[in-house]
Amino acid sequence: MVSKEVMRNFCDKLIDAGVVRKKSLNGWCHVINDIWNDLTSSNDNNFLKRASTLGKIIYMPSDWDYKDTPIETTYVTLKHEAEHLKFFKRFGLVFGVIIYLFLPFPVIFAYGRYRVERNAVLEELLAIDDLGLDYAGCMDDYVRALSGRAYFYAWPFKSLTRRWLSKNFRLRKEARVSL
Repeated sequence: MVSKEVMRNFCDKLIDAGVVRKKSLNGWCHVINDIWNDLTSSNDNNFLKRASTLGKIIYMPSDWDYKDTPIETTYVTLKHEAEHLKFFKRFGLVFGVIIYLFLPFPVIFAYGRYRVERNAVLEELLAIDDLGLDYAGCMDDYVRALSGRAYFYAWPFKSLTRRWLSKNFRLRKEARVSL
């Protein structure tokens, strides 16, 4: 189980580096939210309510406050989003957005988005496990999310997603233990 000090150091490092910002302070986040609402036929402002990463910045929901949020919640969220930072560092902003949104299709078989998100979900599940919580109980929610509206219907194959997450979770966990 990871200590609060380790969690706080991880979070502080990202926050102190200026990587974490609030969505309410960024005009692009509002534009993306409006487009998201149009694409998904909703008006729930769901995009503004979730953490997101674009390029070198992690954008947190407008009501998020580091001091008032349990460190465990922030740690799990930032572990997921830090995986996106690695993705954008590898591919850059322009190619990263193209891969995420359009490779090979924007909906149903959006393998680029699916692949980016499944890696981030794996990090999130490992963080949940680090806290001593039931990662397996969360896995079905993530599998549904990857094939649902939350990720704009990225991937329809739930059993393949579950299998990939289970296998890679086990492999990463074994690699950690052997260190």
